[in-house]
Amino acid sequence: MFNTIMDLVLSFFSLYILESYFSIYFLKKDITLRTFVASFTYIVLQYFANSLSLISPVTLFFLNTIIVIMVVQIKFEGMFTTKFIMTILLLIIWMIAEVLVGYVFKYKGISYEQVELAGAVISKIFLLIIVKVIRTKKNWKTNQEISLKSSIGLLSIPISSIYIVHNIFALCSEIDDSLMFPFISSVIILCMNCMIFIIYDKLSLDEELRRNNMLFVQQLDLSERQMLERELSVQQFKRLRHDMNSHLFSIKVYIQNKQNEEAIAYINNIVETDGLSTKDICKTGHLMIDALINYRCTIAEEKGIRCSVFHQIPSTISFKNSDLCVVLGNALDNAIEATEKLEMDKRYINLRMLYNKGCFLIEIQNSFDGNIKTNGNGDFITTKQDKINHGIGMLSIKKIVNAYGGEMDVNVTQDKFDMTIMLYDSIGE
Repeated sequence: MFNTIMDLVLSFFSLYILESYFSIYFLKKDITLRTFVASFTYIVLQYFANSLSLISPVTLFFLNTIIVIMVVQIKFEGMFTTKFIMTILLLIIWMIAEVLVGYVFKYKGISYEQVELAGAVISKIFLLIIVKVIRTKKNWKTNQEISLKSSIGLLSIPISSIYIVHNIFALCSEIDDSLMFPFISSVIILCMNCMIFIIYDKLSLDEELRRNNMLFVQQLDLSERQMLERELSVQQFKRLRHDMNSHLFSIKVYIQNKQNEEAIAYINNIVETDGLSTKDICKTGHLMIDALINYRCTIAEEKGIRCSVFHQIPSTISFKNSDLCVVLGNALDNAIEATEKLEMDKRYINLRMLYNKGCFLIEIQNSFDGNIKTNGNGDFITTKQDKINHGIGMLSIKKIVNAYGGEMDVNVTQDKFDMTIMLYDSIGE
């Protein structure tokens, strides 16, 4: 009876270790019936794990890997590749912890079978301590996913460790003279695998810096375009002012001769040819938003894309211009890129912006060909070949939305892409 209760307690304890470990790197999903069933299944499998003792350790390891990945996939957000790496690392460290405890018992002349329950408790406590240490050393500034190539490189270490630990354990079973070699070897392998967490953290930080640098380059490019646009406008007005006397004299002559229709035609010609006509589709009064949207809409119209903008926002809002550049710029760029692939009569972009009491609503709707790709985390990824230097637009938008505690919702149909963004700012409340 006591062993049954302890096995049940250890099963719950194993689930606690599992959740404590994966919550370091992944966001836990809301509790639902599906996540509850996953937790219950894991506890049951842990409870009956002793009945699988006849299975070889390597087979049991891979069986545990499949079970843990299935549970983690249901209970946590995140990319499958990263979950797989973290699962392998956890199980290899868990296995080494049990091996080390077994070596200690054997060194003391105690058969592990005699104190199997105590060994399970000690190994799990040892593993929990390692998890707590990892949590304290985690760089909380970033939680960026690393590239697939880096993931494969990191994965080679724990996979190799499985083979090495298995052979060390088999060698130790045949040689009873000394436990120092297998014990020290297991400690070294344990340290090597723990170092992967530090390496992963550094790679994640480097990836975050790379994406931030690309985002900074985008903002610089946008600023350069806006400066060029303003410079061209200034030059147009300078030329117009230089020619104003001649224009006014010509208009005066038309009026004196009562040639009103000719005067109006002459004025219209000046407006059209000298750049005075305004085709600005967005006139909010907010300098940055107007410049950005009008520039993007000009590009879109040159590509035969119909643009429609509706707005109810003041000329001054409390959100950072740089953040608005990221959100609106990337969203419109993605819409233009998706829409220009279609036939001319199917190209359109509709933009709607509303602001009220610190809440900024942005809705962008555009046509597209229905071809869309997502990763294991549900994030949209680029369809371009150069995935390193492209595909950060949506991630950049998501980052800004999260920074303002906002929300982003995407609805996709066969031929329409609809994105809704809500930003909240306490300053405006």
